[in-house]
Amino acid sequence: MNPTTNVERRRHRAKALLKIHGTSEISLFVDASPYAKQRAHAAVAVDATGICINACTVLTTKIEEAEEVAIAMALTSTKHSFILSHSQVAIRNSTYNPNETVPALSRELTRRAAQGVPSRPHKSLTRAAAGACPDEDATPPKTPPRPPKLAGTRRRLSVCHPMESVILLNENRGTGSTSSSGAASAEEETLRLEGCLSAERSLLDFVRQYPSQGHTMLLYGASGSAFIYLAKMIAKEDPRWEVHYVRMKQFMGRSIGRDCQRELESLFTEGKDKIKMLFFYLLDTIYGNALAAEEIDYAQRFKTELPEYIKRVASTDKKKLAVVASARKPWLFPNDLQSLFQKWVHVGLPGSAERIRLIKAHIGHVPCSLSDSNFLQLSRMTEDYTYSEIGNMVEEAHLGPFKRIEGATHFKKVDNHWEVCSPRERGAVQLSWHTMKPTDVKEPLVYGDILDGFVKVELRRTDKELAEMETIRLAHLEPKQDNNPSDRARNS
Repeated sequence: MNPTTNVERRRHRAKALLKIHGTSEISLFVDASPYAKQRAHAAVAVDATGICINACTVLTTKIEEAEEVAIAMALTSTKHSFILSHSQVAIRNSTYNPNETVPALSRELTRRAAQGVPSRPHKSLTRAAAGACPDEDATPPKTPPRPPKLAGTRRRLSVCHPMESVILLNENRGTGSTSSSGAASAEEETLRLEGCLSAERSLLDFVRQYPSQGHTMLLYGASGSAFIYLAKMIAKEDPRWEVHYVRMKQFMGRSIGRDCQRELESLFTEGKDKIKMLFFYLLDTIYGNALAAEEIDYAQRFKTELPEYIKRVASTDKKKLAVVASARKPWLFPNDLQSLFQKWVHVGLPGSAERIRLIKAHIGHVPCSLSDSNFLQLSRMTEDYTYSEIGNMVEEAHLGPFKRIEGATHFKKVDNHWEVCSPRERGAVQLSWHTMKPTDVKEPLVYGDILDGFVKVELRRTDKELAEMETIRLAHLEPKQDNNPSDRARNS
C-alpha cells in the first residue's frame, strides 16, 4: 500500500483484497497509512463493496496506534463480523479482549462509547496476505487457520530490533540462542548472497588490513538487504571488531530535540577493547526528500556536522574507529562528503543462478509445481531485481494458494491431503476450509501465482537513477580479480 493520502487507490486495494476472501457482506477491511511528511496517519475501514465505512486522521507517528484506531472503528460496526487486514500490526492485536485493550484502542472505544456509538468484539481478525511485514516475528492468528506449509518460507534479512536506531550487532554472536523462526533462520544463515561476493571480499580486506586501506568506506548499490548482510557478516566473522549499526531513518526520528553535536560525539567515540565500526545504513536517506517536517532542522545540522567528524576519522591516526556507510543513491551526497570516503565499493545484484536459488528459498517447503524452465524464465524476468524485490514477488505469489483454498467449495483427497477440485471431479466433497484441519489442506504454488506476484511488484528505480548509478560505478571501478566461475555474480 503506497503510504499516501490517495483514498481511491486505498479503496481499490481494499476491494481487491476483500474479493480474495469472498464478497461477504459481513467483512471489513482496515488499514492505516502515514501521511507524506506529516506526523499523522490515515485510518480507514472499508466494506466489501469498497465503500469507506469510517475514516479519520490519527495524530501519531506510530503505525501501531493508527492500526488500533482503525480496528476500533471497525469494532463499532454491528453488522460486520470479520475484520481483514493487510498489516502485521493488526494481526498482533487479533486477540481482542475488552478487559485487555491496548491504550489507543481503549481511548477510541471510550470516546465512542461516550458518544453513544455501539461496539462489540468481532469473531476473528484474519490476515489478507501471507508474509506481511516479513521482518517482524509476530505470531499469526489462530482463527481462521492458515495452511502451515507457508511457515516454511524464508524470512528476510533483518537486524531483529525493530525500534532501535543504533544496534550493536556483535551482542548476539556466539550466544547459541535460538529464535522462534527455527529452521527458517538456519536457512537464512546458509544462503549466501553471491551478488555481494566482490563487495564482501573488499570489506573483509578493509577490516583485516585496517588501517592500511584507510578508515572510511562507502558501500553503494540498489539492494538494502545486501548492506544488512555485509554488516552482519563482519560482526560474525571478525571478533576484533564491534559493529555499531546505525539506521538513519530511525536515528533521525529518535534524535529530534536532542543536541546534534552531543549525539555525534557519542557515535564517534573510539573503541576500547575492540575496533569500533560505525555502519551507517542508508546514509543517503537524510539527503533525499523523504524526511518529515520536524526532522528537517535536525537533519540539516547533522549533515553540516557529519563531514567534520568523518574527516577527523579519515585524517587522524586513530586505531580503533572506522566508518562504513551504505547508500542506494550516492550521487545525493555533496562533493565534500563524497571525497571523504577513501574506498568506494559497489554491491551487485544477484546473478542468474542465484536468482533461481532465491526464488526457491522464498518458496520454501510450500508444495510447488514449477518446472526448471519456469525457474529459468523467472530468473530472466527478474534480471534487475534486488534481493528484497524478489522476496516481495514470491510473497505476493503466496496469495495464490490462499485464494483457491478460501474460494473453493469442493475438495478431494490426494495422498491423505485435501486439494481444491471442481464439483464434477471424481471424489469431490463439498467442504469449507474453515471446518478443515490446517494440516490436512494442501494446495501447490503454480507458475501463474509467481507471474501474478511479478506483475504486482514494481522496480523502485527509475531510468535516471539507473544512469546515475552506472556513472558512479564507472567512476569508482576497482581492479578485476580472478574469481571462481561458480562464484561469479553480476555486479552491474
